Amino acid sequence: MSLKANNVIVIPLTTGGTTTIDNGDVALPIASTDSLIEKSCVNFRVEGTQTLASNFIIAMATPTEGVILDVYWGARATSGAFSVTILGKVIPANYHLADFAMRFYCTGGAFVVVSSTFDITALAQIPGSAIADASINTLQVANDAVTFTKIQNVAAYSIPVRDNAAAGDLSSLAIPVQSIFGRIAAGLVAITASVNGTVLKMTAGSIGFSQVNFTELAGTLADTQIPLREITLPKMNSTGLVAHQIADVGTTAVITEETLFTYVIPANFIAAQGEGLEVNFLGNFFGNINTKTLRVKIGATIFVANIITTAPNGVGFLGSFTINRGSASNDLTYLGDLMAGLVTQGVQGGATTLDWTIANTLTITGQNAVATANDVRLFSVTVKVLR
Repeated sequence: MSLKANNVIVIPLTTGGTTTIDNGDVALPIASTDSLIEKSCVNFRVEGTQTLASNFIIAMATPTEGVILDVYWGARATSGAFSVTILGKVIPANYHLADFAMRFYCTGGAFVVVSSTFDITALAQIPGSAIADASINTLQVANDAVTFTKIQNVAAYSIPVRDNAAAGDLSSLAIPVQSIFGRIAAGLVAITASVNGTVLKMTAGSIGFSQVNFTELAGTLADTQIPLREITLPKMNSTGLVAHQIADVGTTAVITEETLFTYVIPANFIAAQGEGLEVNFLGNFFGNINTKTLRVKIGATIFVANIITTAPNGVGFLGSFTINRGSASNDLTYLGDLMAGLVTQGVQGGATTLDWTIANTLTITGQNAVATANDVRLFSVTVKVLR
């Protein structure tokens, strides 16, 4: 008979491998009827500090029925990817760096754990594998204890939302650049601005970015809200100056027709019957006997020219030209007058066609018969709109 009730056998912690407990370390009494002798109880203590390079195992081959073993873990094992197994029981990794004790009982040729204790001041905690699924509710979670990193990992530049008409789980909504978050009939959406100068407004029951129409403004504009000279005549229903030129511009030493002044009449600028333009101009013909031609044109159509004095010699010129829209979009009446020195070039007028729905170019040109510079010089031009 061997009685080893209070012996302590030290098992050193190694970097891995199996340590087998000898059956001879544990013996049952010879006479089980002897009341003074109970089943043998041997204490084992694991000691040491190691980083595991493989699994660490404590085993016992063919243990005898009824054997009771106490194992005290006083070691410190850095386990990493490896495990610790004691008498067939895998020890959770968060116990490997803390003190604990376990009592094993052999039944049916294998050990069961009949009790275990651990140091609550050390690192050991109840592992997640020991907690039943779906068993934690809000009563067991402290207020403000769950951080955003524990809730969900959402895409970049997105926010958690509930994009549904019923209660339920959150989802994430991505917010593109130049967007805001809002709710419309289709749900929660990112409303994106794509054009500079647009504002967020409701249009036909839908919210979005667009420009503001003048009719959507409340009240009226005050005079102080409009900068000086901000509104051009094409935007006004009134008569006034729309173009002018006061620089001295002359022909060059070529014999081709040259533009001395130009003004583009905007499309639909002359929009009603009787509306039109008034052009006034003055200049000078150089003193020589060369042929010199002054023309006032819209497009390729000539409306005013020095048709009487074709070679004006050292005289000034003064002229005016008026055009008016007729009843149709292409009707035109015109009246022109030109003085070259003291000689009138005749009143030039009549009716023709001009498409007012497109832009048209008004020009005053000069042309020399001889390549002499400044044979035709334009000093001043004014163009007025007539309403």
